[in-house]
Formats: sequence, C-alpha cells, structure tokens
Amino acid sequence: MCFSQFLFLLMIIRLLLGRGTLMHLSKAFGLISCYLNLTHITLFREWF
Repeated sequence: MCFSQFLFLLMIIRLLLGRGTLMHLSKAFGLISCYLNLTHITLFREWF
C-alpha cells in the first residue's frame, strides 16, 4: 500500500474519531475494508 493511501485513511479515521460515535467508526471500517479490497483486487489484476 502506498504511503499516500495510508495517510488518506488516517485522515478519514481521525475525522471520524473526532466525531466520536461508534456508528461513524463502523462505517469508516466498512469503507476502509472495501477500499483495501478494491486496491488489492486491482493490484492482483496488474500482477497477473
């Protein structure tokens, strides 16, 4: 994973933590897992 992508995810987590609700956290983790799955799929397609 690129460093810029990692920073982007950290920024999202910090924004959602600032609001401090569990609903936002669960949404954030859902979005992050979807995002990581998409990046892994595209990387996989590029490699093979």
